[in-house]
Amino acid sequence: MSSLGGGPPLDEGDLPAALPEPVDGDDRSRVGADDWVAQSEERRTAQTGLTGVVARAWDRLPAPLRLVVLIGPFAIFPFITNEGNLYRYGLITIIYALLALGLNVVVGFAGLLDLGYVAFFGFGAYLYGIMASGHSGHHLQAEIAIPIVVVSTALLGLLLGLTSWRLLGDYLAIVTLFSSTTRTAASTTSLTRSSARSI
Repeated sequence: MSSLGGGPPLDEGDLPAALPEPVDGDDRSRVGADDWVAQSEERRTAQTGLTGVVARAWDRLPAPLRLVVLIGPFAIFPFITNEGNLYRYGLITIIYALLALGLNVVVGFAGLLDLGYVAFFGFGAYLYGIMASGHSGHHLQAEIAIPIVVVSTALLGLLLGLTSWRLLGDYLAIVTLFSSTTRTAASTTSLTRSSARSI
C-alpha cells in the first residue's frame, strides 16, 4: 500500500502520525458556531420574573392551544370594535397581513420572483368597486359580489399561470411585471377611476 505523500510505502500495521493540535485550540473561535445562539437554552431556563413565568407557561401549552391563543384576539376583534378608526385600521392590517402571507408562499417557499403579485389584489379591488358601487350603473350586494370577485381573480391567476408555468427567474419577473403595469394602465380609464373613488 502506498503512502499519500509519495514517500515509502506503508505496511498494513503502520498508520500515519496524527496532526498535532494547535497550541491555542481552545481559545480559537469556531467557524460557523455562535456562542450566543448555543447558550440560548441556558438563558431561557434562567429567565426570572414575569417574562420567565410567561415563557415557561407558553412552552407547556400544546400546539393547538397556542394557535387558539394567537388567533383568539383576531377572532373577537370585530365583535369588540365594529366602527371607527380602530376597526378600519384593524381591517387594513389584516388585509396587509394576508397579502404578506401570500407573498411569503410565492416568493419565500416557492422561490419565484413575482413582481406583479399585488396586481391580482388590485384586480379584485377594482372589480369589486365596479360591481358593488353605484357609479357603474348597477349595485350588487357584498355577499354576491365578493364570491364573484374571488372566482374571477382566481381565473385570471390561472390564465396567467397557464401561459407562464414554465418560466423561472427573470422571465417570470418580466411576465408578472407586465401584469402589474397592465393594472396600472387600466386604472386610468374612466370606469376604474370611478370605482377607485367608490372603494
